[in-house]
Amino acid sequence: MFDKDSDLCQIFSHLDSPISLLPQSEASEAIKHAKDSKDGIFRYKELMCLYEDPDVYCTEDHPGAADSLRMLGLLIRKNKHVSPGTREEALRQLLTGNDDDSERNKLVRQFLIPMTGNFRLAVFRIEDGRHTENAYQDLIHIFPLEECDLPVQIRNNEFVLIRDCEKGETDEDIAEYCLALCDTAESEADIRLKAGVSSPVSTPLEFSKAYIQGREAI
Repeated sequence: MFDKDSDLCQIFSHLDSPISLLPQSEASEAIKHAKDSKDGIFRYKELMCLYEDPDVYCTEDHPGAADSLRMLGLLIRKNKHVSPGTREEALRQLLTGNDDDSERNKLVRQFLIPMTGNFRLAVFRIEDGRHTENAYQDLIHIFPLEECDLPVQIRNNEFVLIRDCEKGETDEDIAEYCLALCDTAESEADIRLKAGVSSPVSTPLEFSKAYIQGREAI
């Protein structure tokens, strides 16, 4: 997945009409206009937009904008299907990729990801832009993570905690756990977080659905 700080978006930033990510506050509204899109391209306000789940990329509406966005979309989709080299990359692909179930099952087997469980996904967003570059690594070192927790960085300002919940662990327990992690981030690293938690899912094949739920809950 490419974010606004990636090499690819840095390249596209040098276009006469640079491509950027729509802020999350506008992206959900923009997506409503994507239902009649062609190849993911649609107009929103004065912008030409590309919807690549879960992000919306945009640029000024001009004659070459759609072609630039189509090229970006092709590169994003190609990147999503690059074979991952680490377990975290495999988890990231399960969260954000568009693979079919057979491809997802290959990742699960190859990287020894639990095939069943009582999984909850907590999506964390870093609210303070001063800390985004190295914040994920800093937080992973100070968080009191448990063996059942699988952390995955999505982009500089967003990461996911995949938790295989114990039997009897309630919604309130999960909410309290996430709140405790947010408090730890602010008290020990001066990093402010927001979190959203998904409904429970039973297999990694459902991680992408749960990831979207967690993002929407923030």
